[in-house]
Amino acid sequence: MSFRALFFISSIFFVSTSSIASEPIYANAQIALTKPEQSTGGVAAVVAVGIPVPDRKGIFIEGQLSSTILEPKQNSMELSYTHLGGYGVYQRLFNEKFALHGKAGLLYQYSKIEQDVSAGSAGIAFAVGATIHHNRNISYLLELSTVQAELNLIYISAGIQYRFR
Repeated sequence: MSFRALFFISSIFFVSTSSIASEPIYANAQIALTKPEQSTGGVAAVVAVGIPVPDRKGIFIEGQLSSTILEPKQNSMELSYTHLGGYGVYQRLFNEKFALHGKAGLLYQYSKIEQDVSAGSAGIAFAVGATIHHNRNISYLLELSTVQAELNLIYISAGIQYRFR
């Protein structure tokens, strides 16, 4: 499946599920420590937007974009990568201040080693995380993710979430 087809299908799905729901739409911004297989660690920026699934409490559809900002090294060459993914997210609130979540999804990964070799492939990703609510709209987010594609990765990310109420 091409990048354009994946983007188009994701867009249609987001638009079709964006009816009025009891839970708000959210946006995340995170910084992630990443570790590709057989490479040094790097740093990536992660942004995501989630919309609630109508009539399904605690279930969201999330679109996410992540990209390296400090490239890891593989065999002394810089490695960069970008992911565009769609996820199903289940969030379990324990009280007004704390929630745990899990997510799974599909993504498209584009990776490049210096200027020589580049590759694009589809993959899957899984994550678990916790959210601590600061106030009605702002929460702090911590997440552990794994990506399995052409380039396998582990992410540990922290960031902020804003809920549009």
